[in-house]
Amino acid sequence: MKTARHGWILAIIAALTTVADLATKLQAEINLISTRPVVLIDGYFRLTLVHNTGTAFGLLPGQRLPFIIFSCVAIVAILVLFTRLRRCTMVHVTAMGLLLGGALGNLHDRARYGAVTDFIEIGVAGHYWPVFNLADAALTVGVGLLVLTMLRHEHGTVGEIDPDDVAGGG
Repeated sequence: MKTARHGWILAIIAALTTVADLATKLQAEINLISTRPVVLIDGYFRLTLVHNTGTAFGLLPGQRLPFIIFSCVAIVAILVLFTRLRRCTMVHVTAMGLLLGGALGNLHDRARYGAVTDFIEIGVAGHYWPVFNLADAALTVGVGLLVLTMLRHEHGTVGEIDPDDVAGGG
């Protein structure tokens, strides 16, 4: 059963995620020089300032307005989904808080600067994953938590969402 407490926890997780994301992006902008990586663990972890005008992995560069609209729709969808949960666990609240915070952090960058600031680069033996930020990490963990909870459910359905509510019945 969802309580007002769950809503507060969602808001706190989203706010902390957004603030941490924006603060680390600001520090990256102040302390890093574009295209000059700072190696923290050779071959595994470095900081590289990138301004991404596209979506994940730099796909579809220069599409600012569609990504702003998509982010706004995603934020509304997260909030609607949260309000329609019949049964709410802390895993759900945490996942949705991370999703909301990550979406807000990247939306802020797109709306204000026209690009998302990325700076975290991890890899193995010098083969690096595309550069990302804390908002991206929060979105990935949030989706992962939701997928895991759905997979754990006995009948392969979400179960905590009333299908009539989703369909608009109710």
